[in-house]
Amino acid sequence: MRRSEELLLEHAVAFTFQVILPLVIVTGRITRLIEHQQIGIIAAEDGNEYVFKSASLSFGTFGGLSLGAKVIFEPITPLKGGLRASAVRLVTK
Repeated sequence: MRRSEELLLEHAVAFTFQVILPLVIVTGRITRLIEHQQIGIIAAEDGNEYVFKSASLSFGTFGGLSLGAKVIFEPITPLKGGLRASAVRLVTK
């Protein structure tokens, strides 16, 4: 096998591996809302705090959020900065 074919195969395997990774969902409560910056902080059940932006909401508007609201989200670890929350959704009772 030529080197170019080996590289192509490695990329194909890596891509397939990334696609089939299981989705991680974390539960937490909103502990802080900063209206003028449209960002909030979630205290998660895993013991970490995650920051989210209004663009990360999978529902409604930032103004519709309240302190203590229970949410679920997908955790993100960016290259720079702290932990982030994506696809933030309110948990309904």
